[in-house]
Amino acid sequence: MGHAARDTKSVLDAIEHPVDTIEGLWKDANDPKDTVGKNQAKDIQEVKQRALTVGHIAAYIGRMDIKEAVGAVMREYLVPELEAIKAGQLRADVEFGAINNRIDDVNKRLDDVNQHLVDQSRRIDKTNERIDKTNECITAMGDKLNSRIDATDASLGRLYEVIVRREEHSAVVIKLNELEHDMREIKQRLAA
Repeated sequence: MGHAARDTKSVLDAIEHPVDTIEGLWKDANDPKDTVGKNQAKDIQEVKQRALTVGHIAAYIGRMDIKEAVGAVMREYLVPELEAIKAGQLRADVEFGAINNRIDDVNKRLDDVNQHLVDQSRRIDKTNERIDKTNECITAMGDKLNSRIDATDASLGRLYEVIVRREEHSAVVIKLNELEHDMREIKQRLAA
């Protein structure tokens, strides 16, 4: 049996036997074994209010037929519930409107931040291009300096060779002078 069918049956039972229904609800609410009943104990005022309403409905039944009684029950229970639901829906619509406005504001801010990040990305790209050009210039200058250093090293190597050759040449010249001197002395001795 569905939930709505059980509720309808309990309403009809309450209409037929209002006193039994009130006592049953009271018993259920005070049953120490029943945790659901303990939770119902918190709602005793609501149970009493419904019992009074059920009592009124039972009094109407004496004067009306069942169709009118069901209509009265619907007006008494459903119309206020529907009005409460409508009021809640209106409040929810207002709150959802406010939430949607905030979401729109957040989206606009996110779009602004995104645009700012795109601008920053462009600036970073330009800076990276400048750094790359600077790196290329530094590399070219380093290559030029390395070739100049290599040329200087070669010049120093040749200069060293020239200096060493001069010293060797000077030593050879001195040795040659000594040999020539020794040769003249030998020639003078042989001639004598």
